[in-house]
Parts: sequence; structure tokens; C-alpha cells
Amino acid sequence: MSKPSNWPITEKAIRFIMPAATVAALVKHPLSSDLFPHAVGYYPSAHGHVMNRAVHDDWLFLYCVQGKATVAADGREYSVSKGDLVFLPNGLPHSYRASEKEPWTIYWVHFTGKKAANYVAHLSRLAHGPVLPIGLRQKLVADFIELVDIAAKNTDNNLHKFIYAANLLKQMICYLSLIKPRADSTSDTPFNLEQVHALMQQEIEGSINLDTLAAGCGMSKFYFAKRYKQVTGTSPIAHFINIKMARACRLIDIGDKSITETAYALGYLDTYYFSRIFKKVIGISPRQYRNLNKG
Repeated sequence: MSKPSNWPITEKAIRFIMPAATVAALVKHPLSSDLFPHAVGYYPSAHGHVMNRAVHDDWLFLYCVQGKATVAADGREYSVSKGDLVFLPNGLPHSYRASEKEPWTIYWVHFTGKKAANYVAHLSRLAHGPVLPIGLRQKLVADFIELVDIAAKNTDNNLHKFIYAANLLKQMICYLSLIKPRADSTSDTPFNLEQVHALMQQEIEGSINLDTLAAGCGMSKFYFAKRYKQVTGTSPIAHFINIKMARACRLIDIGDKSITETAYALGYLDTYYFSRIFKKVIGISPRQYRNLNKG
């Protein structure tokens, strides 16, 4: 199977390659044999990221959420920018290079499986070449974050977590069939709620401010806040906190982290403050939530 690039990992970057024994188990398991990821990652501001792959024997997605790059395939070069999904199918030699001035930030996944070709068959109808201009999608960013998180942080090599990752990837590919690609980058409206929410998802493990969100829409922060509330009925920071707490619930549901570790994973260094926010949004404390008999 194709290997990821050897780009030097930076502090916030993630590159995870599944152990051979795990891949062998996923090949055999009936819930993952059809399609499963075998390498995933996240490269923020990937300056100097270059890859030349003459032999490509799996499938690859690269989702650009910031910056720019160039992809070469089929004897042509394609420009990649924020909101583009690069799809490189099995058997297609290719190369790609991050922009020197504005290097791309990407989520990526290498995957394979006996029915991988069937899952991705519809994607070839959505694009002319390997670049799909789908725009920034809140759901897709959130799913990539979870895919990378569940695989790369599965330190005990729990097979059930990898099977979950395989089925999450299947769902992501099916979701792509529902997305209508943008005609061009100018078709985005000045206030693009989907793009705003996708930016929030990118920063879910840290913090964000009105200046950053407003700049993404080319607005002043005061007009942006007013416009956001007109559209959604709430403030942007309140929504950001809500999705962070939804993520906290998800981490508690599927993980074995302590409350302190969950808080840290979402950028809260003060566990007491995190618990207060969690209770304000969810209605009960994180510990009470963990002890619920759900369902």
C-alpha cells in the first residue's frame, strides 16, 4: 500500500500508520474488510510538503482547509485552495506540492478494501480531474478530526476503535455524494455560515475569537457578530462553546480519558472551569454525564 510522505512532523501535526497486524485484522473482519483507513493525518501550514508517487496502490483523500498547493496527475497540473478535496484513486501516479507563500493545511487519509472502488465510484462523476471544489464543510471537518483522533490516539490498538474508524470513513464517502461542488471560488457569499462553522471545527481543540471568524468573512467583528446572530439566533462564541461541549460528550462516550484529560483535549487547562461550562451547556456535570445509563 502507498506510504505517506516523509514531511517532518511539526508540533501540532499528526501522522499515523496502522500496524501491519491491525491492517491484517481489518482485512479479515466483516465490518471493515470492504473499506478501511490504513494511514491518517493532519498537517497544519505544511511548508515544504512535497510528494512524488510513481506507484499508487491505494486510495487517498487530502482535504485542504487553509492555504494552497499544486497537484499534478494525468499530465496536467491543478491548483488546490481552501475548501478543495483532492481525490487520488488507486493506480493514478501523481505528485503534489504545498505553496511556498501559503502552504496548505490538510487532513488526509489513505484507505483500501475489497469494495473501496465501489464506494468512491461516484466521485469521478463530481470532478474534472483529481480536485473537487466542495468548499469548507462543517460536518466533513468534524468527521476528519474524529477519524484522525480515533485512529492516531488509539494507543492500546483496540480493534473495535479501528473498525469504528473504518465505518466512519464509509459514512464520510457516502456524505460526499450529497455535496454539490462549487462552480468556482467566487460563488461563495460574503457570509458563508458553512465556512464559519467549519473554521470553528478546525479550532475545536483550542480557542477562537471574533476577529478570526470575522476575518474569514471579510467583515468587521461587530458586523459579523450582528449578521451571525440574525442568521442563527445566537452568538458565534456561544455556538463555538456548544460544539466544544458536544465534542466533550463524544469523547466521554467513546473514550477512557479522565475528565481532566477530556478538558485538556479541548483546550481547557482548568478542569473546574471546564466542568462549569459543561454543566451550563449540558445541564449536568461531566462526571454525572459519564455515569448516566444512556439509551
